[in-house]
Amino acid sequence: MVNPGETHKTEIVQFHETCKPIISKLLGSENYNRFCEAALREYDNFASQIPTLEDNGNKNNFFEYGPFMLSTYRALLGEFSIDQNKALDILRQITNFKVQKTVENMPANLKAVYSGVATSDSIRDLTLKIMTYEDEKYGWATVFPKSDAYMAIDFTKCGLTEWLKEQGVPEITPIACDSDVILVGTMTGLTFQRAKTIAKGDEICDFRFVKN
Repeated sequence: MVNPGETHKTEIVQFHETCKPIISKLLGSENYNRFCEAALREYDNFASQIPTLEDNGNKNNFFEYGPFMLSTYRALLGEFSIDQNKALDILRQITNFKVQKTVENMPANLKAVYSGVATSDSIRDLTLKIMTYEDEKYGWATVFPKSDAYMAIDFTKCGLTEWLKEQGVPEITPIACDSDVILVGTMTGLTFQRAKTIAKGDEICDFRFVKN
């Protein structure tokens, strides 16, 4: 069986290239290569602990954040000896930059789904279908409660929270939660509301989308 860590290492390299402007700004352009090398060393240290996921939704969520955030954070703490609070702030800025670039480069068909969800019940139903996941140890789980909101989704399980807790860094998971705001910002005509997140100790993440 192919080690998922090796399979997805190229994604980490691509993420570094995408984030070069913000990494260079925060750490200095002279330290960009040093950062990339340190982050890849950190990645290699935990690559064998990366889970194998079958469901595409679970894989997309996990690999969009988990290995990249963990390797970045450990490089900041280790190679650069940055204190935890500053490292978390730098990680937040780098992660948000990466997510913003993901949004900018989103395929046209997916952009059409998100931009049209507020005006079409069929697109809303398709979006809810996309938010349905297979049951896996490090996957996600959702239910769709009755609500006055146009679209209501409760995440009852977060594989990223579980894995990063096992890696000893539960403090970085809320950064992934915060960047959700960037992604859902593509849903034209809707306001995103969320009062609870699993990463911050709640039992669910309560996603609510209300028409403007």
